[in-house]
Amino acid sequence: MKPRLAYATLIFILLIGFIAGVLLLNRPTCAETYRSDEQVLANGHKVNVQIARTSAEQEKGLGGKKCLAANQGMLFRFSKSGFYPFWMKDTHFSIDIVWIDSVHRVADIRANIQPSSYPKSFTNSSAAEDVLELSAGDANKLGLETGSYIYY
Repeated sequence: MKPRLAYATLIFILLIGFIAGVLLLNRPTCAETYRSDEQVLANGHKVNVQIARTSAEQEKGLGGKKCLAANQGMLFRFSKSGFYPFWMKDTHFSIDIVWIDSVHRVADIRANIQPSSYPKSFTNSSAAEDVLELSAGDANKLGLETGSYIYY
């Protein structure tokens, strides 16, 4: 009789563990609200982006935000190709910065930039026209590398 009770207890514990794991994996990871101005397509994955339109929005970037959800980013559009430095002022989470050239190819990527890096700035090594900021690790998850196309 005792082996059956032990077996039943083990099954019960495993079931509870499975349910807890499912609940934890499906919970929202970021409660921050972002505008979804546009979608970009990176290697078949859709990313909702808020566009930093004004110079004030571009200077602030993700500063002050607490997190950035999966499939979410911020897109900076500049009027010409050039070299655009980015910093982590008032940013509370790590990010990937993806510089995009005039034909929408990835020109450069800096991955896993930490908030503690401020006041250091990070600049692209090849000319770019736009910049996409993502949560740290998302550029890799999307399979982005120099030369990859991002459609928008």
